Parts: sequence; structure tokens; C-alpha cells
Amino acid sequence: MRKISTTQWWDINTGLGGAGGWTTSTLRDQAVTLRDVVAKVGLRFSSEQGADALALQATRGRLDAASLLAHVEPGQGRPAQTSGWDLRGLAALAMLWTGRSRNERELAAGAEIYHWLTQVPEVIKQLPAAHHLLAAQALFLTQRHEDLRNSLAVLHRVPPINREYLEIDLANPVTGDSTSHSAWLDQMNGRFTNAGLAPIALATESSVTHFFDRLEAPSIKAGTAHGPLVTVVVPCFRPDEGLLTSINSMLAQTYADMEIIIANDASGPEFADVIAQAVALDDRVTSFDMPVNSGSYLARRAALGLTSGEMITTQDADDWSHPQRIELQVQALLDNPEASASRSNAVRAKDDLTHQWLGYPPIRKNASSLMFRRSELATTGTFLPIRKGADSEYAERLEALSGPIVDTNSPLAITRLRMGSLSRGDFTFGWSNPDRNAFRSAYRAWHRDLLESGNRTDLGLTLDFTVPSSFVRNLPEHPVPRQFDLAYVGDFRNDLAPFPEGETAPTLTAVASVPEMLSSQTTERTALWHQEQVGLAQAKRVDVHASWADLVQRHAHVETLTRLTQAHVTRVVITDPRAVLLAQGLPCHVSATEVEVWLNPEVAVPSADATPVDLLETSDVCHRWFGVRPTWTFAPGLTTQQRMAIRKALGSLTVADDQS
Repeated sequence: MRKISTTQWWDINTGLGGAGGWTTSTLRDQAVTLRDVVAKVGLRFSSEQGADALALQATRGRLDAASLLAHVEPGQGRPAQTSGWDLRGLAALAMLWTGRSRNERELAAGAEIYHWLTQVPEVIKQLPAAHHLLAAQALFLTQRHEDLRNSLAVLHRVPPINREYLEIDLANPVTGDSTSHSAWLDQMNGRFTNAGLAPIALATESSVTHFFDRLEAPSIKAGTAHGPLVTVVVPCFRPDEGLLTSINSMLAQTYADMEIIIANDASGPEFADVIAQAVALDDRVTSFDMPVNSGSYLARRAALGLTSGEMITTQDADDWSHPQRIELQVQALLDNPEASASRSNAVRAKDDLTHQWLGYPPIRKNASSLMFRRSELATTGTFLPIRKGADSEYAERLEALSGPIVDTNSPLAITRLRMGSLSRGDFTFGWSNPDRNAFRSAYRAWHRDLLESGNRTDLGLTLDFTVPSSFVRNLPEHPVPRQFDLAYVGDFRNDLAPFPEGETAPTLTAVASVPEMLSSQTTERTALWHQEQVGLAQAKRVDVHASWADLVQRHAHVETLTRLTQAHVTRVVITDPRAVLLAQGLPCHVSATEVEVWLNPEVAVPSADATPVDLLETSDVCHRWFGVRPTWTFAPGLTTQQRMAIRKALGSLTVADDQS
């Protein structure tokens, strides 16, 4: 292919002009062989360009995503014009539509495509397990229960645990099946009885609305086991009848020696009655009110100062714990004195006791079940003063600084699957909130720093590293929006360490100069903003490399930033124009006074078999996100010859002289 200029590219490009055209073209090139990788990139960025790339690949260039969506009518069967299409590409598009399910139409279309593919044995048998799982769950979630029953035999790669719970859910009375309650409960009890636990049942006489709130285990007697006092903290905010379910499940525990404290997170007077009902259930239950709404972890911290249990655990305000949970977790700690904590598993379930969360297994480690010794508070600290994610951080801190967590590996709770919660709203199949990723990178750098420095004083009482603004929303100690003098935007997945001679990737040339700049800018408040680059797509999300997180931890004037942070930056520096293109359709809460884009030869002077990066597309993203058009400047460290080549390739585009 002849080398072409940026200004020529749009004239000869076929059918991909307009917003995001270059990104679509780049992703389509990848989709020829890496269909599922492009689908997963599309999921991470909820990308219309990813959907268009897969639709064009699937239809051999005939239809973009919107046009193809109009051809997919659930229940109408496979259209005749699909002859000759790339069915593996079509499966990847179904993964993207199903996984992101931004609307019911896309979910229904994904389910329909998967249903077509179950009738093409030579294709469906080659698809990885993720496709089989999404196909089965999409059919269930679109109420196509009979189609699911007929397809399960060919969807042979559905993970066994998911298959088990799909069959349980197909037997659930809410699906309209004639299966009896007792047969359905027998199926649902398999995981419990196989773990040596008492079987669960549903209360027969109950005025509550949901199956979930009728859960019980009547064959086992409460209060038969004794030992060290256990404090159970139950934070709640605007609770419903689920709080009574939660507290009753604690009172039904075989373990007798407990104190249960409800931490009311400023729910308001209209919720006082349900909290009073919960307290009245038993004299072991007390409550207190937070003065202002601060989130469940600050409520937990406040509760710890009011209780005296030798062991401490928590319970979510709408979950149900099996009667043997506390006894077995206490025993796990007593049997393993070197362990810092114990933890159990949970079965996820909706109000109707179905278990399908698209792309996820029905059983997980139960973060809120973490049980630790009170002595850990003196050596490992307490929960961080943030609104979300503190249980995951604290568990990792315990393991890093104190000792292993012993898992019972048994399902000792059923947790309520409601998508409006702070935690579940941050995750869907193939996507997680970038603030979560930034938080995890930051706290792991903090843990490494703690291990190296040996400083263990008052851990968790204050924040010793920067967290995204959504983690401290409306907390008075952390004003929003934040202010920065400078922010570097780039793909920081790679190690800071120099590459061996001859192996330095061209895309890293400019980024490699950032650490020196960060070290020299000791008076400017600076941010590091990680954005995955087009052209370096991978199936799994790769977060900022640990060495970059350590760099931020070591520099007091440097913080991490994401597009969801409410912040203003005086000067945003985009180290490579491709670093913003994957996320171009997503919201950005960062404002900027000026934006500068670094240019390097790889971007402006491509090889003979590549098209140059569409700088107009980059400019449009900057304008959409920040309200200003960027200025263009040479990346640091370029030779005079490289600058001349860039100027020649870009023609009339004005490039600032980096020496001026």
C-alpha cells in the first residue's frame, strides 16, 4: 500500500468517514483475526466504533452496527442475506451487544444471534466458553426459557456452576414451569447440603413480597454454639423489609455469643420504624445514627468504637446469612491462629431467587463476610474513610501485612443482587468503572510502600494515598472538584524500566520521558491519567503498571486521574493521540483550560502498510471532552530529522516548536 497523508486518508477511505472513522477502521483491521479481542475492547469502552468494526467484519463490509441491528428481529430466524457472512465475527458482535446491554433491544438482538448460532454446529462448537455462557444467560434474561432448554445441549462449554444454576432457575416457579416448589428447592439446596450445611427452605406463612425474604433453615436450632464474643455490624441506608430478613438471619445463627449493631447511615425519620422493628427482635440488637450520610465504611468504623467483640464481621442490610455462617467462620479462625481473617462464599440471587447476572458466576467470595480479630485494628488498622471498595482494600491489607485469609469455601450467605448498589453499578460483563481500577492500583502501591517502610501507625484512619473523587463523594474532608496544574494522558500499562536495547516500542518513546518530568515538576500539582491506546488492544483489561503506581505514591505532588474525576486541569498533555480514541464516546468530567497533543513519527509518518492516525478525530474528542481544540507539539526527544518528517507529513497543520 502506498504511503498516504492525513489529508488524503478521508478521500480514499471506503464508507468509514465521519466521527470515529479511523478508530473503526483500526479496530476492523484487528477484527479480521482478533474478533473477540475487539468485542472485549468494545465492552470495556462501550464503544460504537467497536460495534461498527465487528458488524462490518461480520457482514463483509455491507452493514454497520445500527443497520445490522435493524435486520435482527427476535423470534424471526436467521435472515437469508447472512449467507457468506463471517459468523465468528457475528458471534463477537453478539458478545458486545449482549454484554454491554445498553438497552433491551441490543440484549434481545444478542440473544437472537446466539440462538441462530446454536443451530450452526460447526460454529457454536468452536466458540469459547464465554460465548456459551452469554448465549445461555441472554436467552434466560430475555424470557426465552424454552429456547434455552433446547439449546443447553449444544452450549456444552457453559461452566458447570453456571449450568447448574441455569437449570435451577428454569425450575423456579417464576419462570412459569410446572415444577413443584419442593423439587426446585431440592435443586437449590445441592450446594448447601453438599457442603455439610443444613438445607434452606421458604417460610410458608409470610406476608412478605419476595421469595428472598422468606428464606430460612428450620431444621437447625439457633444458639447451640458458644465461644468468643462476635460483633456483627450491619450498616444500612434507607432500609426496607430486607433489613428484617438480614437481622433475623443473624438471630437464627447457631452461634449464640454475638452483639449485633445496626449503623443507620442518616436514613431519615421515615425509616425509623423499620430500624426500631429490627432492634425489637432481640436484646442483642442495638442501633445508632450517623449524624450525616457518609457511606457504609464510615458507619462500620463508627460502630467499631461502640462494640467489644473479640471478633468482628459485617452483614449487608438486605442479605441473608445461613444459620451456620458465624459458627463456621469463628471455628476457621480458631483452627488457624496464623490467619488474619476468615471469609465465606455467597450465592447471588435476585428478589425472586433467580441467579443470573450476565457473564458472572452465581457464587463468589463474600467480601462483607470478612471476619477478623479485634487485635488486627491495632496492627493492621481499620476500614478506609471512603464510600466504596474499602472491604476489598482491607482484605488485601490484612493479607499483605498480617497473614492469610482462611476461606471456608462454603456458601454461607445469599446476597441480594440489586444493580442499583454502589458496588454492582461499577461492574458489568467485560467492564469496570475506571475509578475502581485506579483505586486498586493506588492502594496496592500504598501496601507496597507500607511493607517497604514498616510504618504501621494509625492505618486507615486517614487516606495516605489519593482515591478517585467518586470514592469520597460528599465527604467534607475531600472537596470536589479537584484542581491540577498539569495532567499527562497516556497508555501507562508498561513497566517504567528501560527496554533492552533494540526492543523499545515506538509508542513508548514519548511516555518514557514522563517520569523525569514528574520528578522535576515539584511545585506543580500534576495528574497521571491512564487511557488504553487504540492499536494495542488486549482481551483483558491491563491497568496502569505497578511501577507507575509506585511513582505516584512516591511523589506527593502527583495523583492519579480518570475521566470520571470531577476536576479542572490547567494544561492537559496527551502523550499520544491514540490514547483518547477508544473512550471517545464516553463521558468525561474533567475540564481543561488548554490541551496539548504530542506528535511522534509513528503517528504522523506511518509505515507503508498503515494509515496515519486521524488527528481530526483526536481534535474532536478533545473538543467534546474539554471544550477546547488542542495544540500540536513534537513529542520530547525527537531529532531534527524526525521533526522535519512530521511537518512534511502533516502539511498545513500547525505544529508548535518545542524549543520556543
